[in-house]
Amino acid sequence: MVELAVEAILDEPCPRAGITLTGLAPGEHVVSVWRTADGQRVPVRGARMVDVVDSAYWDDWEVPLGRSVSFELEVVGGPDAGVQGITGEVTVDADFGYVQDPLNPATAVRVMHRNAQGGPAVLVSGTFAKMSYASDISTFQIMGSNTPVGIGGVRQAASGVPLSMLTRGEEENLRMRDLVAGTAILVIRGLPEWGARVPASASYAAGTVTESNPLPGDQVTVWETTGDTVRGSSAKILVALWTYQDVADIFATYDQKRAAAGGRAYLEDQKNPANV
Repeated sequence: MVELAVEAILDEPCPRAGITLTGLAPGEHVVSVWRTADGQRVPVRGARMVDVVDSAYWDDWEVPLGRSVSFELEVVGGPDAGVQGITGEVTVDADFGYVQDPLNPATAVRVMHRNAQGGPAVLVSGTFAKMSYASDISTFQIMGSNTPVGIGGVRQAASGVPLSMLTRGEEENLRMRDLVAGTAILVIRGLPEWGARVPASASYAAGTVTESNPLPGDQVTVWETTGDTVRGSSAKILVALWTYQDVADIFATYDQKRAAAGGRAYLEDQKNPANV
């Protein structure tokens, strides 16, 4: 029986959803996993039109936080092609929102909506306060008429969104600096209590980021940018949290690795290679 099990994973570097697919008929399949939250249905990164044999596991690093999220399996090809109604649900609770690189979740930065002494990054007043929704429109004058004809395209998602954050302390400043240095696309995951203007999970193109220090000699740093909403890529993350070298550094021989696995299935070993 085909099953899609979803669990909340709350450890570092940031909260996520672990998605386990089991029970496929023998043979190769082509599958996609879709996520729905707040009425938005998008493919899970790395789980769009992928080849699967028997079972598979994915981490959804961009799952919205603090709200019910549903996942749906689509079997496009293989012996079980066309199977429907395979779903899973999860609520990933979190104390913070996150801003992160879509391809490198290890650089995720914790964010708070309101200022708290000694806490992580904080959204600066004015963030998400103004948004523009553009549409390509052309007008054509009609001979003998004082009213032109207008032809327009689909109105686009929010652009020109002010995205400003404040960090305090050397560690938080370094994390934010590493984040903005590594990507021009920022994924922001807000919490429900932040209000409807802050998205559950959205990607923004942030071309220029300004770093300023309003109090010379102090470690308070303000990061300012303006983002345009963009469609999230379905590409896999580029920086894996576990590599073959990581495992080799822990286990000197294959026998040691096999003993640590304790008879676990290969699917379980994918989730946690060190079995810790």
